[in-house]
Amino acid sequence: MHETLVDREKLLAHLRANREKHEAMLREGEVLYREKLCARLQEMADAAAEGQDVPDHHGVQRPQNHLADYDRAIWLISFDTRQEIPLGAQEAQRFILDEWEWHAVFMATMRGIGYVGEQGEYPELART
Repeated sequence: MHETLVDREKLLAHLRANREKHEAMLREGEVLYREKLCARLQEMADAAAEGQDVPDHHGVQRPQNHLADYDRAIWLISFDTRQEIPLGAQEAQRFILDEWEWHAVFMATMRGIGYVGEQGEYPELART
């Protein structure tokens, strides 16, 4: 597949906006995670107090922080002196569409703790 030239400042703006959205989702995810975890632990404590078998693990997944991926991309592009940055298909998918390799797992984890978001999907900032 060929490379596409992307304006450096527009690319940085997309990355920064996508990073901000990820950070906001993480903050909300932490609140939801703690709420779900507390509820699950209370269920487990209640079941144990009643003499029921209780699993060894609570089963509530914490959202993974991927801010370093955004920071790394922003850092690399910030130091590039070219006005237009060549992006391959995979880089464009990550940097412009905000679809990273971890995206599906991240969203499944977020949905698992009750995140709904914008129409149930990851906010589509980069597509505006």
